[in-house]
Amino acid sequence: MGLGCCERSKLCDRCLADELAHLRGVAACRGEAWSTSVAARIASRDPWPDFIGKARELAFKKTADLARDDRLHEQLAIVCHNWAVTRWEQLRELTQTVASKYLAAEPRRRLRAAKRGRDADPLRLRRSK
Repeated sequence: MGLGCCERSKLCDRCLADELAHLRGVAACRGEAWSTSVAARIASRDPWPDFIGKARELAFKKTADLARDDRLHEQLAIVCHNWAVTRWEQLRELTQTVASKYLAAEPRRRLRAAKRGRDADPLRLRRSK
């Protein structure tokens, strides 16, 4: 509870700022974990949705246990969403970088494999003689 002068469900501005400072990192971690989890399940090049509708609702659910005060809960949900956006963009950039490096190396890999008389696809099962 903030500085101890307020009820947890009705924080003054000073207690709100104090509680937000204490809980901001937790909300940020939850946002990063959220977008990482989505990225692991869905391959999308679309940007993370804005803080409206379902995205807003989910951010509120992910931070529901952190605050009783409505203003604090709103701020924590925003922090959670913003960190989800940041992590999503990082993951998209990483995916694009890895894909472009793989595609750039693909012709060289196929050429080397052809010179050795092997199939260029390492995932293809080889028949035993």
